[in-house]
Amino acid sequence: MRIVVVIVCLLMGAPLMAGAVPDYHEDIAPLLRQYCAGCHNDDDFEGEFSVERYVDLAEGSSRSKMIDPEDVDGSYLMRLMTGDVDEPMPPADEPQPSAEELEVFRSWIAGGGKGPAEDVSILSMLKVREMAPAAGKRAVTAMEVSGDGTLAVLGWYGVVALAAVDGKGRMGKERVLGEAERKVNAVHFVGGGKERVLTAGGIAGLSGVATVWDVRTGERVAEFGEGTHRDVLYDAVIDPKAELLATGGYDGKVVLWDLATGERVRVIEGHNGAVFDLAFSPDGRVLASASADETIKLWEVATGRRLDTLNQPQGEVYSVLFSPDGKFVLGAGADRRIRMWRFVSTDQARINPVRHSRFAHEGEVTALAMSADGKWLVSASVDGVVKLWALPSLVEARAWEGQPDVVSSLAMGRDGVFFGGRMDGSTGRFESAGVAVPVLASGGNKGAPLEDGGTRGTRGEMAVLTEEEAGEDVSFPATISGVIRESGEGDVYSFAAMAGEPWVFEVKAERMESPLDSKIEVLDAEGEPVEQVRLQALRDSWFEFRGKNSMQVNDFRIFNWREMELNEYLYCNGEVVRLWLYPRGPDSGFNVYPGFGTRHTYFGTTGMAHALGEPCYVVRPLARGEEVRPNGLPVFTIYYENDDDPKRRLGKDSKLTFVAPEDGEYLVRVSDVRGFGGGDYRYELTARAPKPDFSAQLKSIKELKLARGEAKEFVVHLDRYDGFEGPVRVEVTGLPQGLRATSPVVIEAGQHQAMGVIWADADAAMGEVELPAVTGRAKIGGREVRHKVAGLGKITVIDKPEAPFGVVLYADGDSGEAVVGQDGRLRELTIEPGETITAIVKAERGEFDERIVFGKEDSGRNLAHGLIVDNIGLNGLMIPVGKTEQRFFITAADWVPESTRTFHLRTEQAGKHATPAIRLKVRRPDDQAN
Repeated sequence: MRIVVVIVCLLMGAPLMAGAVPDYHEDIAPLLRQYCAGCHNDDDFEGEFSVERYVDLAEGSSRSKMIDPEDVDGSYLMRLMTGDVDEPMPPADEPQPSAEELEVFRSWIAGGGKGPAEDVSILSMLKVREMAPAAGKRAVTAMEVSGDGTLAVLGWYGVVALAAVDGKGRMGKERVLGEAERKVNAVHFVGGGKERVLTAGGIAGLSGVATVWDVRTGERVAEFGEGTHRDVLYDAVIDPKAELLATGGYDGKVVLWDLATGERVRVIEGHNGAVFDLAFSPDGRVLASASADETIKLWEVATGRRLDTLNQPQGEVYSVLFSPDGKFVLGAGADRRIRMWRFVSTDQARINPVRHSRFAHEGEVTALAMSADGKWLVSASVDGVVKLWALPSLVEARAWEGQPDVVSSLAMGRDGVFFGGRMDGSTGRFESAGVAVPVLASGGNKGAPLEDGGTRGTRGEMAVLTEEEAGEDVSFPATISGVIRESGEGDVYSFAAMAGEPWVFEVKAERMESPLDSKIEVLDAEGEPVEQVRLQALRDSWFEFRGKNSMQVNDFRIFNWREMELNEYLYCNGEVVRLWLYPRGPDSGFNVYPGFGTRHTYFGTTGMAHALGEPCYVVRPLARGEEVRPNGLPVFTIYYENDDDPKRRLGKDSKLTFVAPEDGEYLVRVSDVRGFGGGDYRYELTARAPKPDFSAQLKSIKELKLARGEAKEFVVHLDRYDGFEGPVRVEVTGLPQGLRATSPVVIEAGQHQAMGVIWADADAAMGEVELPAVTGRAKIGGREVRHKVAGLGKITVIDKPEAPFGVVLYADGDSGEAVVGQDGRLRELTIEPGETITAIVKAERGEFDERIVFGKEDSGRNLAHGLIVDNIGLNGLMIPVGKTEQRFFITAADWVPESTRTFHLRTEQAGKHATPAIRLKVRRPDDQAN
């Protein structure tokens, strides 16, 4: 942890004797430092004047004479200090000089306002009261172990020390290497060897210094930073080639130095707070800086150009590092989370997508360290816990709780050993050897393929029974007719099931015009609820801007949304939904599954209304029997019960899929969710084996008028049944000559719709055309299933389009080449996960002068899940008035799999023109292919 040491500055001189003229350095400079120099110095230069040196003060402002012995109170300095100007110094909301201090200024000016014999910067001088160190061992503020694992260097307040590490990874007694000025905030071995050590520190409020030490002699070989850094340094690191040194500290600057000559190469400014940590990429081309301004910034070393700002953290960032293979950037700090970004901005400014964001500790994270092979990460926190994380999954593998004091620094040794330095001066030794790599349970992983819903379970003839015929013991499959009586307690049926055997329970009541608002529960033989799954919260949040009704699918505005990823589960007061589409800026929120219509729920939970400010959590399902690793957030247990059908197709009627956790007797209970009952509260309960399947229908094509040379969109909507989540291919065949369509259109695994384009050639025959065949195909349980796609209506080719503007075409935004070549073939756009590419949409306006609108979050039609048209603003994607083209951006999430599919745009104006479809290929880099 980079700990800011506050030094109390005091006016140390003795009281002025009567008639004595104050001395500039002894009496005036301390007051100028306290009240003025923070804003009026050579760097800030507010008000167009500086007080850093006497000559600057005397020159003063162009507004008035700063020091005038002939008119003391009329001197501009006195007028500023007494508030006799529009903008006094210091400002009214800042501490003000006392009457005694103002009198010191008056006496000095009246005595001639003389300067010092040696005019040096008052910021290079600081009077501080020397304070003896506290009793006991000094805190360990920094540490590192040499590359061969045999020597450790430690930083204490004012001291740099060394300690041998034996073959078993045990640290020996420390010996002092040398005395440093004030606190040592960072220590590193130079170039991976053991001959030289680099430290970073300095004097708070005065200067920051990086020092290179000779390990053998304890001598200072070189120093960097004095005169450039105006405050203490928190880190100094050397690039992998041992050619450049980077320093950063409280003044917010990042400075690059030539290690051999000591010359300053470049000052990089861009942070709005202290720089706490620095790290070079393994190839030395990029420098990362972690700051109190709640960001990590990535800089191109050769130019100082900013490549990206990682601004997802919600507090100061204390630690940053690169993985040894250069694929990831990791950071942590005050918001108690560890984040892991995929590192893609290696040579140009690009967005580095978040790979993981883990709630790591119950207090701020003080330090991170990584093993040389990149397999393990270690974190420490003010909560008194040290944790080991498996990489690249960033999953907690072990925790060492109850540390005797805060572990403020970490160092990786060899053979799975690492060390922690504590604030009480002690060091701790920890081992990763023998720790198993944990595996996340399936279902909560981002981008994980979904199951095809293969059929399992008991088969047999469906029995149709009355409530009386069924009795208390029933064999399934069966349909039971019953009535919930006045007591409202519900009806209970006993059945036997084997471990892993699935059953689908469905109630029909509202569809029979019964007043019953049904609820289904599965209980064990003792009448206790049966656990379906436990959900561990990974990130906490709450609803912002407004609440949600129980049906709404869009505008889920939730706090900290940048840390969340598509396909993650969101737990909201008993309801579980799944994130489908990213927010598109400050005035939008997530869409949840299925992305349109009425929202779906998961694990049999029921849709509910949610209030503004209500807590919600990103959660992951735990495998049955999986040990819960505490992270300060709750774990929720979901039982087998349901109120309303999770897919919302059955209205208020209930539907629940039950998988028996073990062989045994179970109970299924049907009741009214309100506790009501009566003679007319009729129902039918069906219990059957799952029958995974799908049905599909066409939208927007029931009566299609298509002009020659024009393209229009068709939408295929998919309903999924009983757990089938696999992909579906929709093929259009049998179109007459002159008409073409994108085929096949693929509805991705887990998704519920896809779009295509049908267009007419310029010479297509006019009139009503013969309808094509549209078929959906999927593999379910190892066999191919085909269904006719319903909803196709009349198609008529007409001469002129309904809309007053011409065909819209694509062009590649980077190369400027047309996507559709002269040969009529589609050229292919390619995007990598985590990447943003550009494209251009063009229009042939004719006489049409109004803006051409393509929609908002739905503007990218048929993009693969996880791809969006990005940065569209409040008005969506459009071609403005008077323009004929618009450049736009397509962004791919980090987790998207490889795919090739067509996409297009569709206008919102009359006729709803569609552009010709183009191919967009998602290609994962070679290092991500598996």
